[in-house]
Amino acid sequence: MGKLFRQIFKEDIKDTILWMLAPPILSLLGLFIYKTTGARPFALLVFITMTLMAAAPLVCLVTLTGNDNERFYGKKAAFYTALPLRSKDVTGARFLNFLILGLIFGVLTILNMVFFTISDTGTLSLVEFIKYAMSNIDPFIAGYIGKYLVVATLYCLVFVLQIMAANTLGASRPFNVMGKAARPLIFVVAFIGQIMAYTRLLGIFLDHNPANIEEYTRTLQDGSIVTITNISWHSFAVASIVLIATALIYFLVINYFHKEKISVE
Repeated sequence: MGKLFRQIFKEDIKDTILWMLAPPILSLLGLFIYKTTGARPFALLVFITMTLMAAAPLVCLVTLTGNDNERFYGKKAAFYTALPLRSKDVTGARFLNFLILGLIFGVLTILNMVFFTISDTGTLSLVEFIKYAMSNIDPFIAGYIGKYLVVATLYCLVFVLQIMAANTLGASRPFNVMGKAARPLIFVVAFIGQIMAYTRLLGIFLDHNPANIEEYTRTLQDGSIVTITNISWHSFAVASIVLIATALIYFLVINYFHKEKISVE
């Protein structure tokens, strides 16, 4: 699995890294020249590159999805399916590839936003920005944010597996009879179905446990007020278990259909 992961990671990082690095570099360069010279065309360059910066994660996701499909169920499938690997190893390598690249793109996107915001306002250096954030850390707020980050991370894992499932099922019987429409249709149906299921479960949970949602407010050193809607640890545990169970189901479904497709071919 390790060799397969390294191979597909190298292929995908070459196809996507330019989309993540070029827009912020051009944007910061255009912003610097605009502030130095006042030339308006460079302000337009900043706007265009900021738009590209916002679209870059989506472009990268589409690229990864297309590469994954071509690699295992498209033109390159003959090579990758011939590798002496078990189905769960292939599924694990695909999942790890999506996960690591998604983490890289997420970190780069956040850094792009921070660098551009600091450069645009000109009021804080990066070091001052970090010092300001650290001085205003509240243990309660940090705990609340930590819960949301964990739930968001688990949901991202489910989302990645959902993409993989759409590729795998779309290339497998009986779904492949729909042709190219199979993958997007499966993805949309699964996505809507999940949202409906999560909404239903949330409604049932809140009906029985209305006290699990509360608001926490704190005034920061500069006088600004921060209000966060908090979920209890019980609610956090339930949400985490549901998402982990959903991810496990997706993994098993992907592994089953991938194994079936290889055995048929």
